[in-house]
Amino acid sequence: MKRLFALLALALVLLAGCTQYSQPPASNGTGSGNNSTTVQAGTQTVSMSGFAFKPAALTIAAGTTVRWTNHDPSPHTITSDDGTSFSSGTLSQGAAFEHTFGVPGTYAYHCSIHPGMQGTIIVQ
Repeated sequence: MKRLFALLALALVLLAGCTQYSQPPASNGTGSGNNSTTVQAGTQTVSMSGFAFKPAALTIAAGTTVRWTNHDPSPHTITSDDGTSFSSGTLSQGAAFEHTFGVPGTYAYHCSIHPGMQGTIIVQ
């Protein structure tokens, strides 16, 4: 009986890890990819790489946590455009910042060190 419960618990854990999402088309370096991702739930990631947020636009469900990780050798920030919703402070290479989005809406953000780095989180 214990073995049956253990197998059922393992199956539930494996099923819980199966989150459906769609990846953006791979960019061929010509700017033809749309660089946006739609996600259903859970914790999702955004990379800071090549002085860009990847994906630049992410659509998520309310209650989802987004985790940004800096893969560049230069420091970056994640700063909401409204200046109050969220702010990471300076992140060195390898550092990460998380924020949970509980309220539907569109959240534009940028790197305050490199203003050309811009992204958007769309919460549904």
